[in-house]
Amino acid sequence: MTHTPAGPLRVGGQGGRALAVLAVVAALLLAGCTSTDCPAPAGVVALTPEDAAEGRLAEGALVRWGGILAATRNLAERTELEVIGYPLTSCGRPRTGNRSVGRFVIVHPGYLETAQYRPGEMVSATGRFIGLRPNVGGGSSPGYPHMESFHPRRWGESPPAAEGYWRPRISIGIGGGSGGGIGGGVGVVF
Repeated sequence: MTHTPAGPLRVGGQGGRALAVLAVVAALLLAGCTSTDCPAPAGVVALTPEDAAEGRLAEGALVRWGGILAATRNLAERTELEVIGYPLTSCGRPRTGNRSVGRFVIVHPGYLETAQYRPGEMVSATGRFIGLRPNVGGGSSPGYPHMESFHPRRWGESPPAAEGYWRPRISIGIGGGSGGGIGGGVGVVF
């Protein structure tokens, strides 16, 4: 018995070239679809600002919270973003159609432009829980949970709350037939 080394798979003719070109184009399209603006969750995502206010979260814990911006204050060495908290999607976007999970304050060391952080906009942040602090505006409550974050995120326009979270769906199809036919297509649904 003689052993013959296997060579590369060769597909001859124009059908083979078309298939190779299609494979390269598909690979490039798929590579473009893999980039996402969805950071991996970090910190304690199950505990909310309500939990922190009730003492179920240790100072220094890494948390990921977000919601609707209620007020922005520039102080001497920091900017405070007061937020009405909501549960987050896996990408960290607030689900404003859900029940609020309590107010909290994002403390950003340094200056943030208040014209870019306007009340009513969605924000989220990952940072260190630094405890309950008295409210700058006063009031009878002991204060809101505060978190220190160097990069609060603005989400821009929100999707309709009644429909829940949505994003465009993209599908790519490639097919070939036994008679040498090749086809493909791209579908986008909003």
